[in-house]
Amino acid sequence: MSESFYSSDVIIIGASLAGCAAAIELARSGRSVLLLDKATFPRRKPCGEGLSSRGRAELLRLGIGEREVREIGLELRGYRVDRNGSTIELVDSSGLVGIARENLDDLVLRRAISYQSVCFRGGISVRAVHLEKGCFRVESNGGELSSRFVILADGSNSKSARSLGLAVPELNRPRYGTSSAWRVTGGSLPSFVTVAFVDGGELYVTPLLNGRCNVSVLGTKQLVQRASRSDETRAMLKRVSSMADLEFDIIGDPLGAGPVNIGYRASEIDGALLVGDACETLDPCGGFGMTHALISGRIAAECLHRALSAQAGSEELSRYAHEREQAVRDIRGFTRLTSYMIGSELGRLTLPLVAKLGMAGMISNAAHSPTERRLVGSVIRTAGVRSS
Repeated sequence: MSESFYSSDVIIIGASLAGCAAAIELARSGRSVLLLDKATFPRRKPCGEGLSSRGRAELLRLGIGEREVREIGLELRGYRVDRNGSTIELVDSSGLVGIARENLDDLVLRRAISYQSVCFRGGISVRAVHLEKGCFRVESNGGELSSRFVILADGSNSKSARSLGLAVPELNRPRYGTSSAWRVTGGSLPSFVTVAFVDGGELYVTPLLNGRCNVSVLGTKQLVQRASRSDETRAMLKRVSSMADLEFDIIGDPLGAGPVNIGYRASEIDGALLVGDACETLDPCGGFGMTHALISGRIAAECLHRALSAQAGSEELSRYAHEREQAVRDIRGFTRLTSYMIGSELGRLTLPLVAKLGMAGMISNAAHSPTERRLVGSVIRTAGVRSS
């Protein structure tokens, strides 16, 4: 490998949304970045493919304009919950968009590598990360790399985090997920994310551009194993009252993930910062996973830049956990409230009242702009307090 492959201020492991957001922010601050990923792009990955307005705002901060988002995304009006053969509309005017993950990842990666100080290498699988004498040694199929600082953006099953001894707590009720791309060949989808309750979990259908949609199933391992077969997923779609007359063709193979609600790891250890799902996985039911990835990547980069500029760099790094927590608490609270509404019997019974009073939009908008809606925002922030 060339010498330039080794010499960089920061090594980022994982070139999806969180890793690219960090790379862009560091490059804009004049830092050199080595960005690694085991995959080649564009590529599909399991995702609900709904992006919130806060996520869109983060893209704008990274230099990706609304026109670019609209070219690959479809504006959505909120959620439609299919319950006992009837449909409840939860209108959300906050700016939700359905966007194919491979297209968004590719867009953000191209933005990152447009900076000369960002060196991207795909097909590099990181086996382990070790801290030795104040420097991180990265073992990969491309050889050994080293840097004083690393950002771990390699997902909820992060090998890098595990090799540094950063474990996650055991889950009493782990949830799993699978997602697949489909094309509507007969009829048309409404511009809502459709949520349907199935035995053992939920089915989510997110409309995308050009007649495509994402179909995700969340719940028990047994449910997800069933949904990994296209004929089972098709049967689930047919049982949704608002989709019974539509025709679907699957595109590609279903992709599985799990557990999708892993909880927390430490945010930072001795100069290694965890971002996105490597740090915390928000249950996908709330649709804030991609937003959290962008936010945490940007904040980690800001803290690292200050650490590189300051003599007391460790103090700057220690701020990352607090700053990420302050930014994430609102969307975590929204996710928990959403999970309760769709996962508990009492929550499901109150959905018609929530729809009638327009509370879904109020809660969602408050999660995006809590300071502008102080009463509802304070409730969401309280619900989002990190539990030990």
